[in-house]
Amino acid sequence: MHKKSILRKDLKPLMQEGLSEIAEMVKATLGPGGLPIIIQRVGQSLNGEPLGPKITKDGVSVAEECGSNDPAKDLIIQAVKHICKKTNTTAGDGTTTAIVLGEAIVIETLKILEEDPSLNPQLVKESIEKAVAEVQVTLKEMAIPISNMETVKQAATISANGDQEIGGIIGDAFEAVGAEGVVTVDEGSTNQVTLNIVDGYQIDRGVEGRTMFFNNKEGTKFEATNCAVICYDGKLLNYTEIANALNTLAKKDNQGRAVELPPVLIIANDFSNEVLTWLGIQKADAGLQLCPIKGPHQTTVRSGYYDDIACMSGGARCGNGKKSLKELTVADAGVVGRVVVDKYKCIMYDGEGDSDVILSRVDRLNAQKLEAESPYDVQVLNDRIGALTGGVAKIGVGGATEFEIKEKYDRIEDALNAARAAIEEGVVPGGGCTLLRIASELNIKNNPSVGDKILSVALTAPFKQILINIGLEATNDIGYKLEENENLVYNARTKEVVNFMEAGIVDPVKVTRLALENATSIASLLSTAGGGIIYVKD
Repeated sequence: MHKKSILRKDLKPLMQEGLSEIAEMVKATLGPGGLPIIIQRVGQSLNGEPLGPKITKDGVSVAEECGSNDPAKDLIIQAVKHICKKTNTTAGDGTTTAIVLGEAIVIETLKILEEDPSLNPQLVKESIEKAVAEVQVTLKEMAIPISNMETVKQAATISANGDQEIGGIIGDAFEAVGAEGVVTVDEGSTNQVTLNIVDGYQIDRGVEGRTMFFNNKEGTKFEATNCAVICYDGKLLNYTEIANALNTLAKKDNQGRAVELPPVLIIANDFSNEVLTWLGIQKADAGLQLCPIKGPHQTTVRSGYYDDIACMSGGARCGNGKKSLKELTVADAGVVGRVVVDKYKCIMYDGEGDSDVILSRVDRLNAQKLEAESPYDVQVLNDRIGALTGGVAKIGVGGATEFEIKEKYDRIEDALNAARAAIEEGVVPGGGCTLLRIASELNIKNNPSVGDKILSVALTAPFKQILINIGLEATNDIGYKLEENENLVYNARTKEVVNFMEAGIVDPVKVTRLALENATSIASLLSTAGGGIIYVKD
């Protein structure tokens, strides 16, 4: 391998080729007429069979797979990917729009610099950034706050490519848990998309030892009120450890002898057969109400869940760097007003944790979410926040085949992020029509800057691409009709001009704003690049 320098004059055509290559692939997915992309996957599944292809309309997923054998073109493609990545991280949706805007800004900037070589590229870049900042202010001023969950449903439906079922389920989810509630997405166990509303603090783990510890009449559940909660971040191997802890929690007579033990929920990483047998004997012979369950997750995030449970119930975590069970005090055991445990899950209600402490913990988790480095970390933090705040809506994604599930999962995730964005910053008329109107205002602006001129063209690109994807010419005069009335949008599904609110064609302001911001960040840097350095094989 050796390094190779590419001068600006040679980089320009490579830049246009690399940008065009990734943009053409991603743009094909935009809008109601957008088509899914089939992506080959390399490797084997757990049963040894080759991985099947992935089918998706998710812009960031498509962009992630793009590349080129030409190292110079690949340099540009990798840079452009950041448009999608950053937009997906900050907004969770709008990645395709970001690519469309990014390509349009680059093309128009290079065109202007070529027409007038006397222009300073850095000053042009600054002018673009200033113009974008003004457009973002305009978007915020145009924002329509969310007044009901119907608008949230509309934003989700548009993001899901007009899928009414997905939009409806997401709308129902936020209706159930509220605008500040937590909605999660995971693979379901049926062929349908399902919605499960969870109240209280739920752990998807059932009773260890199964029916041995059930105490209801039907023998199907463990149920208790005013139940003590012990959180042990470790494996319980010896029954003496838990025996000492239970003795500490028991009420004592005047001679200090244990006379009464409240119901106790014991949460640990695992239990030895010796411990389960001993607990079963205490339940059968002494009539103690005991219920052992494994803690949530089996990864490094498990300790965080234990701390959340302790916080919610007013107790403290033991094990894994904290005190041992032998050192447990009454204050270390939390208390919940009611607990219900079956073979598959445990739900705790009315924990006695201090509300201010819980809210403070939720604030810290929200802050961690902003710094999260992967979608998995965000999902885990959302799950923890929802459990602590008392309600989670869980969407299960089902389908007839793995391909269908994965494709639907991507659309639901995008739609969910669009709904969250709409709740945060409101909505504007969708289908690229808001940016189209802003572009027309820039066209008639007095003394427009270079940045204004570039954006007046680039902001029309999403709308034009939506038309192209339904088989219409980008030069169609539909845009002129829309400029006459700010409440009108073009419904690309029905090919009609309609009222945006009545038709439910809305775009979240946050998604539109961040797509433009991130597209500009990369595009302005690419178009003003003075050259490049790549590695070439010998």
